[in-house]
Amino acid sequence: VGMALVVVPRVVMGANNALALTSAAASAVAGDRRALTPLRTFTAAACVPSAGVTSTGVRLLTDLVPAEAYPRLRCLAPGTDLRRPPPSWPAADERLGMDLWPLLSSTGQWIPLGTCEEFPSSALACFGDAADMIGPANNIKKLFKILYSEAPVSLAVHLVGRSLVVDGSVCTDAGEKKNPENFEQHTLFTKFLYHSVPPATPQPRDEPGRRRAPAQQPVADDLKPPAELGPTEKQFIRLYAFRIRDRELLLGSDLPLFATDAYPLVTVRLRDVEVVGPPPPLSWLDYWLDNVLCNAAAVVVCYHRKGTVIGYQVVRTEDIPKLIQADKSIAFRPEAVMEQAYSLLNFLLASCTKQFTTYWIFKGAGEEVVRLYDLSSFYSGGTGECQRPFSFALGMLCYRIGYSILQSGHPDSCKKCCHMFSGAVQFLDQATYPILCADAHSRIADFHIGASVASTQPQSSSSSAAALIGRQQQQWLPAVAAAATAASKRDNNNSGALISAGSGCDQLTEAEQCLATAARHLAQGINALMNTATDPRRQRQRAAMAKSMAVKLTRCLFTLAKEVNAKGHSGTALRLLELSGIAAELFFSPSTTSPQERLLIGAMFTLAGDVYFEIPCRITSAESLAVHQENAKSCSLDRDLPIPRNVSVQRDTSRPPTVAEQLAQSESLTRDPEANFRAAASFYGRALTFITRDVDQAEFTAATKKLGSTQNQLGVHYLGMQRYTKAVWNFTLGVDTFKTINDRANLALLYCNLGHIMRVYAENERARREAETTLFTYEEENYHLKSIQFYSDAQEALGHGTLHPDIYQVVVSELATTYLNLGVRIFRGRPDLESLAESADRLVKAQQLLESLPSASTQLQPQMAVVPRTLAKTHRQLGMVYRALCMRRLQGDGDPSKPPQQLLHVAASHYAKALAYYSASTDPSEFASVTAEVITLHSDYAAAGGTGARAALERALDASRTLAALRGAPSAPAVDAAAEAAAAVGGALREQLRAARARGAARQALCKRLYGAFLEGGPAVPLHERIERLIREEHAITR
Repeated sequence: VGMALVVVPRVVMGANNALALTSAAASAVAGDRRALTPLRTFTAAACVPSAGVTSTGVRLLTDLVPAEAYPRLRCLAPGTDLRRPPPSWPAADERLGMDLWPLLSSTGQWIPLGTCEEFPSSALACFGDAADMIGPANNIKKLFKILYSEAPVSLAVHLVGRSLVVDGSVCTDAGEKKNPENFEQHTLFTKFLYHSVPPATPQPRDEPGRRRAPAQQPVADDLKPPAELGPTEKQFIRLYAFRIRDRELLLGSDLPLFATDAYPLVTVRLRDVEVVGPPPPLSWLDYWLDNVLCNAAAVVVCYHRKGTVIGYQVVRTEDIPKLIQADKSIAFRPEAVMEQAYSLLNFLLASCTKQFTTYWIFKGAGEEVVRLYDLSSFYSGGTGECQRPFSFALGMLCYRIGYSILQSGHPDSCKKCCHMFSGAVQFLDQATYPILCADAHSRIADFHIGASVASTQPQSSSSSAAALIGRQQQQWLPAVAAAATAASKRDNNNSGALISAGSGCDQLTEAEQCLATAARHLAQGINALMNTATDPRRQRQRAAMAKSMAVKLTRCLFTLAKEVNAKGHSGTALRLLELSGIAAELFFSPSTTSPQERLLIGAMFTLAGDVYFEIPCRITSAESLAVHQENAKSCSLDRDLPIPRNVSVQRDTSRPPTVAEQLAQSESLTRDPEANFRAAASFYGRALTFITRDVDQAEFTAATKKLGSTQNQLGVHYLGMQRYTKAVWNFTLGVDTFKTINDRANLALLYCNLGHIMRVYAENERARREAETTLFTYEEENYHLKSIQFYSDAQEALGHGTLHPDIYQVVVSELATTYLNLGVRIFRGRPDLESLAESADRLVKAQQLLESLPSASTQLQPQMAVVPRTLAKTHRQLGMVYRALCMRRLQGDGDPSKPPQQLLHVAASHYAKALAYYSASTDPSEFASVTAEVITLHSDYAAAGGTGARAALERALDASRTLAALRGAPSAPAVDAAAEAAAAVGGALREQLRAARARGAARQALCKRLYGAFLEGGPAVPLHERIERLIREEHAITR
């Protein structure tokens, strides 16, 4: 057991797919077999008796002829000449030879009969590998009587899955010819069958229902095999499930069956008594096995002499062994036959253990020993046809069993199904059967893609890879993941790493490994279709199949690139996108109108844009850039694709660039943010040439948003580099882009960016003219007005607060800030009275905008919000403007309808609102500064002799008391504010002293007393102490 064959003779495939042994092998089989060492041997002594080992029943699985349509057997009258063709004998049958002959049923339907030696177990593969042994009934019958017959037996047995497939014959002479006498007997038997069928009118061949077949469930389009599965198509009339103890056999039979008045099912035999005589005991055993295997009730033997009918003999099936026992020529017990069959089946199952291997069962003429040879070991050193005997049979068995499992829809069989298609790829000759090999590769890829989808389902309810598989495979996802993952890891380990080991990134996940394996199988399938000679009859089918697989390959590579990019492998993602572009060249043309294809190409360009958009954040060093550049140049999938590499080098400038050439951007990989953003914008723009509103509105919107965002990012980049012209250009492009999809939120943000640049322009203009003049120029004002216009456009885009309130608040805040800046610049840069009024108008507009925001009413908090602080600044600035207007009005300028006292109250009101937002504890500097301005306001008014000067001075003294309450060590700004307040109070007292000189000595003395009290001690005395002394003196004077 386990010894290899010592002689390795040359092997060629003979006619009818029989294995022909030449020279040394033929002599060894015919004579001295010491040159060949069998794997194991089997004899009658190996049969261990076991009572009750018999057939437990025969089940009919399928039948092309319905039970009620079996032809009634018509017994022919003695003297009938069988050599005369019957009336229903078709003339075409003379040309069919032994391979095929039809039978006319009682319904007039033509049923094909006969065996196909090319591939006899082909039709049995549709039941998968559920049985222990599969094969034609004739081959199984040879094994049942192998120890009873002295005739030689030479059969090939394949182990596929868990089933032994008895298929084909092995002969020792490659030049064996068909025996003419056998052909003559076959023709005579065929004519006998036609004579035995009652006359019936055949149905026309072009009418539906001419051929009865078992009802089957409709098969989905994605589960249908290619139109041509091989050189022959074998379909047995009946398929039986035969059981011996715990062993299940699947049999295919073409045996003609008839019905009689006495028996529902009988077999017929024809014997020439003059040539071969009455049936010998071995023939009765053969008849009995036929009846048992097809569950017939009796056998009808027609005796003739040279074609002339003599008579009939009818024997029931259970009586056949009795006839043999009465003859005394051979001992024949049914239990012994079944015992031997069961022992032989166990022997074969125990000995044949290597998957996808052909074994040779051989018994010489007159021998009692059955030998089993392992042909894979015998021909392991051969090449070409000599390397794999029965390779076509094995490949087709694997292929059809795989399809049978696929159509069965059992999720637990997914691993077996993928294993079967892998066997088909291994044994089928790619040059001879390119369509079959390509389809097998495609099915293997489907299961790996399904595993990718299944492994990502817990994280996501949908996946882009799910679109790659059919409806049936989607039901298998939970079970297919584990089955395909191990194979994917093995294939990827053998094919090289997809990502460079020096990238420092995580290894491929199970989903990514499955996608990579699927891509390799799809590429190999496309190679099978492209690298073989084109058959004009199959050219259209191969082109359609190549296109379908190319679309699937493109989607697979695109999905893999998307997954890889999500992990930060930018270089590998770009290379995979380039490979997907190469695959897309097989099916895509710029003139195509298929929405799915255009959407796929657009998605590839969109992903390329995503990669370049994210590169500035990912590549932070020269070392990481080198790794990404290396991954962008090549990966392990390169060698599997059917199109030459470096398509970008082969660019023909006389035509538009192809998809692959546009995606070939690996040489442009850089750390420069500007170059990456520009590349991203370019790819998004190309994507929008394929993804239009008519193709997919959602994808069109998404791609347009990405293009607008990239243009905005470019503008921000140029803004940071102070390249304002390019920044404005890109922001303007972004505005136009977002307008196409009516994206109001992003449109408002782009307007805000343009408004910000205009404010920067205004600030730069002020800084440029600062050395020349401090006045507010009209160029600077123009930039402020443009900024206000852009912010107003943003406000309008948001529906004045009805859309995106959070963004609207930002827009309004920026607009108010612009109005505030403009008002301040007018106030400080234009001293004329008209400009003061304009400044007040701008500041009031800012106040109104800020007060319209919800956050403007926020109560005082330790960390003040931006809007309240801006509003406080606005109120303070308005107080300053109205103070100036008040002073101008006291001097006789300004609007006569607005008295100075009214303007004083307005200014004081704005200062009070400003102080309401500040706190002496949280923001003492601002509080002290505003308080000092309040003191100055009232002191100046009192000093100018305005109406209510006494009350104004008292308000100044109240503000002084508030300022004096700032105990402790005030900050430097607070000290400055106190000094300003002291100067304001002192100035007011000086002005009153001058006025007192003209009003009498008493009044002058009082003012000198106050001024002396304020100045006593000088700056060394804290301000609040001097103010308190001043207040005491003021009270004394009042008394």
